[in-house]
Amino acid sequence: MSQKQYEGSLDRRRAGILLHITSLPGPAACGDLGADAYRFVEFIQQAGFTVWQILPVGPTQSDGSPYQSSSMHAGNPRLISIGELVDQALLPAAKMPHERISDSHKTQLLHQAWQTFQSNPQREIQAELDRFITENTSWLENYTLFRALREENNLQCWWEWPASIRDRDAAALEQAKRRLSLSLDYIRFEQFIFFRQWMKLKRYANQRGIQLFGDMPIFVA
Repeated sequence: MSQKQYEGSLDRRRAGILLHITSLPGPAACGDLGADAYRFVEFIQQAGFTVWQILPVGPTQSDGSPYQSSSMHAGNPRLISIGELVDQALLPAAKMPHERISDSHKTQLLHQAWQTFQSNPQREIQAELDRFITENTSWLENYTLFRALREENNLQCWWEWPASIRDRDAAALEQAKRRLSLSLDYIRFEQFIFFRQWMKLKRYANQRGIQLFGDMPIFVA
């Protein structure tokens, strides 16, 4: 948000609702950026509020706390809407969940969407993905490598990784990038999808006079 936009949000008294995205209803293990988020924006507008306050939206740890995140910049893939992926033809309609799905099932569907995109990349989405990677290199490359290495090391704490990786030896990191190239590409795609859905929801809310009021994680590690 620019300084001008920030000042405009504080130019008068406002009322809003605090509801984290994970508390929205829906078929997934937690709420997401899909249809129910848009319905909630409409509810806020109809109720006469102008602010939707949410908790941090970064990737969470095993306890699910939004305040204990592995990144200040990345988005939480748990919040990605499978329904939106179906609408974008990244998943077939048959994959649209009609019953509650687990996080592990959602992860499988996200990988299927990635495979679909790899086999038949849509030109518009590919251009957006390339632009997203270029514009977010400052944090995206370190995050994707960290996460891929963490998964390779069975989610162990980074100080328990092999010494050359732990100490960020340049040659070891280059080898890791080559070895984990497919994982790195998938994580970039996943983050792109998250922010694509997030910005779409934000535009929808802003067009209806609703501002999203976020928060920051406390324990980033």
